Amino acid sequence: TSQSSPKIIVDAVKKLDKNDDIIIFTISKKLSGQYNSVRLAMNLLKDYNITLIDSESITVEYGSMVIEIIRAIKNGKSKEEIINLIEDLKKRKRAIGILKSLDYLKKGGRIGKAKMLLGKLFGVKPVLTVKDGVIVPYGKNVKGEKNIVPFIMNEMKDANPELILLTHKGECKEFEELNKLMKGKFNCDIYKVDIN
Repeated sequence: TSQSSPKIIVDAVKKLDKNDDIIIFTISKKLSGQYNSVRLAMNLLKDYNITLIDSESITVEYGSMVIEIIRAIKNGKSKEEIINLIEDLKKRKRAIGILKSLDYLKKGGRIGKAKMLLGKLFGVKPVLTVKDGVIVPYGKNVKGEKNIVPFIMNEMKDANPELILLTHKGECKEFEELNKLMKGKFNCDIYKVDIN
């Protein structure tokens, strides 16, 4: 989410041909200043054909969109078709993140001591998602680590995904179990990503 200076963006774009169709696709402008840096840089790149798009996403959700965009480029899709694909992906993407610990929510000031103590006492695992470019509560929580895998599989029971990015940070015994279950249920590419 760190913000590049407009100069870095200008230097990168100037390595491209002025006749190229350029799409700059940033992580959510509500979570990073990167979008604004590109807007500033575009004032110095008026000779280039640049379209700037806010992905309204972050992290692996953003990464999954990038994978789909690269596939479209390799398949010879036009700039207009890729822009339409991005807008479609923004509507269809879905991220579910489960925090095994409440420590980071407390450190970030999102919950107080009382909620943290209650959460630890009852084994609550907060579930987060990305909506309109910001991280928000999913609306459901998981009680106990043993329920993480069933929860995720239940949330995906009616899904027909074209791509799954299955990710974890640190030690996660549920990771391989989820990977195996998803490979048995879904007929799509599944990428395993360790975000350590």
